[in-house]
Amino acid sequence: MGLMWLLGMTSSASGCSNVGYLRGSHELPDTLAKMREQSREASARASAPAGSAAASGSSSPEAGPRVSGPPTGPRTLDLAHPLVRASLAREEARLEAMSAQYRRAFPLSLGQTLLGLVLVFASMATLGGRRSARSLALQAIAANAVLLVVTFALLGPVRQAMADAVAREVGTLSLDGGEDGGRATLEERREEMLATDRQLLYLQLGLFALAATALTRPRTTAFLDAAEARRDDDSEPTDA
Repeated sequence: MGLMWLLGMTSSASGCSNVGYLRGSHELPDTLAKMREQSREASARASAPAGSAAASGSSSPEAGPRVSGPPTGPRTLDLAHPLVRASLAREEARLEAMSAQYRRAFPLSLGQTLLGLVLVFASMATLGGRRSARSLALQAIAANAVLLVVTFALLGPVRQAMADAVAREVGTLSLDGGEDGGRATLEERREEMLATDRQLLYLQLGLFALAATALTRPRTTAFLDAAEARRDDDSEPTDA
């Protein structure tokens, strides 16, 4: 149940972040826009020769010391990394697509937040041996699994937009096969992204199924019954 507690915390935090964005918060998109700009600047400096980078830095005093030379710090190298650029493009596309799918995304995100919190509470109650915690945990696991499948089905356009953004971002970095070859490579990468999303869905459903199976095992039932009995004994008043 410790794993279910972790999944519940992660799910509720993600849902809460999505709800805040969909309700008009600009903190996340502003942060992403700033990081994207820094990533483009870092990539330009990383691809430029050392001499031209130094000249650029000396001729642009308003740019500040941050751009006055070739990249030497780990932060600059990280921002210029293709995986970082692809991740930022993926997140920007996710936010834009969720805004376009507001009528579906908002209630699903709100449900993700609430059911994630229920899973956290049920996991803690089960680990603490509270009465009827096993039943609550099984219901919370089932509800989160159903919501996961429904979200996957209804927010398909969001996943498609994310896959397209990653394919385009990666394609601009390494495509060299001409127009037809580039298009084929983009399609392949898009399909790889979508296949990865399906694999993540199967993994999460497998974890839910594993947790539900563990809760229904006789040893688990006996342990929880014994824990409940001990709690009842401790709560009974003792004679003076």
